[in-house]
Amino acid sequence: MAEAQGSEAAASVVNLTVNFGKVQALSNINLEIKKGEIFGIVGTNGAGKSTLIDVLSGIVKPSSGTIRVLGLDPIHQAATLRRIIGVISQETSVEERLTAEENLRYFGRLLDVPSDILGERVDGLIRLMGLLERKDDPVETYSVGMKKKVHFACSMVHSPQLIMVDEVTAGFDPRTKREVEKMILEMNRQRGITCLLTTHDLSDASRLCDRLAVLHRGRVVSQGTWGEISSATQAKLLIKGVPKAEEGRLAHLVSPRKIISTVGGVQVLVQSRSDAFAVASLLEANGVEAYSISFEAPPDEVFDVLTQDKEGKKIVS
Repeated sequence: MAEAQGSEAAASVVNLTVNFGKVQALSNINLEIKKGEIFGIVGTNGAGKSTLIDVLSGIVKPSSGTIRVLGLDPIHQAATLRRIIGVISQETSVEERLTAEENLRYFGRLLDVPSDILGERVDGLIRLMGLLERKDDPVETYSVGMKKKVHFACSMVHSPQLIMVDEVTAGFDPRTKREVEKMILEMNRQRGITCLLTTHDLSDASRLCDRLAVLHRGRVVSQGTWGEISSATQAKLLIKGVPKAEEGRLAHLVSPRKIISTVGGVQVLVQSRSDAFAVASLLEANGVEAYSISFEAPPDEVFDVLTQDKEGKKIVS
């Protein structure tokens, strides 16, 4: 496996702009993806997520800006880069007439995996992906989830340092989505592979990723941990079991925070998780009893706030 040049960042993007004729796909993007983390790029269709993946993998040349992936220039050092990264596109790009094992051996030879270690690596990936019982069956007989596992395995056969997954769970049923998420976590936690994911679902990203960036109309509108990003909107402290007679006193105690009556309890709109803890402590200190207190920052609401439609140029995905 080729070695990347020294850097603490798996990828760095500085002032990246991409134009396709008169259409601006990405505008002044600045990102740093740390080695060993799961980083999510979240945005609606057309936000520029796939274009960003194409730039980082050396498929699309930027109009301006500086990009380094594992210390390499994706355009001028593309051949070297492709041997240390894996790219998993939305479409499953494996040969379905071949078996899982045949696909892995084919991609291994294509990516110059030495023949003396290829067999051991193929066996390990088949076991990791839970494909042992079906490894000799044609991929065309597999379920959607199993085909995705083969796709992941083929992208890992050369032991990449970084894997990019475009629209990580798009179109999957809940069970397949859980299987894909489990694969990503295992790649990252057990093998130390840096993962860059794109998705239109902030809920998925907030659950999976160490850090996130939200794209809207080709621009980064927010980035950071989920806790930092979710501060864009008021979170909710859901309090259940407060007697009706106590709701007035509760409203007085938490003022000027807004409260909303809901089925089975009340919601207190808070600014952050620490504010939620402060409210919970305040209620306890004043003897307001409740049988359940829970904190949530609904991802859909956070996403809507961050991507409120503003004037902008047409963007391609």
